[in-house]
Amino acid sequence: MPTASNIAPPGFQLRPARPEEAEIVYTLYASTRQTEMALLGWGLQQTESFLRMQFQAQTRHYLAHYPDAHVDLLEWRQQIIGRLIVDYQTATIVLVDIALLPEFQGRGLGSDVLKALLAEAVRLTLPVTLHVQRSNPAVQLYQGLGFLAIADAPDSIYMPMVWQPPTVS
Repeated sequence: MPTASNIAPPGFQLRPARPEEAEIVYTLYASTRQTEMALLGWGLQQTESFLRMQFQAQTRHYLAHYPDAHVDLLEWRQQIIGRLIVDYQTATIVLVDIALLPEFQGRGLGSDVLKALLAEAVRLTLPVTLHVQRSNPAVQLYQGLGFLAIADAPDSIYMPMVWQPPTVS
């Protein structure tokens, strides 16, 4: 069974999120929604209430659909900078969620983590699947790493993608 340490690139530490870190995980989630929330023009209380509700719904969804997933915090230079949720299934590795604090996005850190996950997928000879919002800038990152869109459903806000390990001949 893969462990977080198998996919932590040099300079990073991936470790299981602990129950007492729930507020840190929420803060990370909320930080990734700042730009979107600013567009709504809501007050702080309304925004906070909405984000907490969304975070709880996301958490319930992940637990219901990926009960065996590894929920890890990503540390870089001894600071929590993100979260990675990966579900190692029999026939695929599901990248359930990857989130970095906004100040750590666009630096190649997420790419490093994803490349390490893809290296693990090569070792296990398993594809990696994910769902991403069509409007998410990460779509270009995933495409650049070799993920391809599957099952085109243009009316859905989410796009399923797959990365296949190279075949050995």
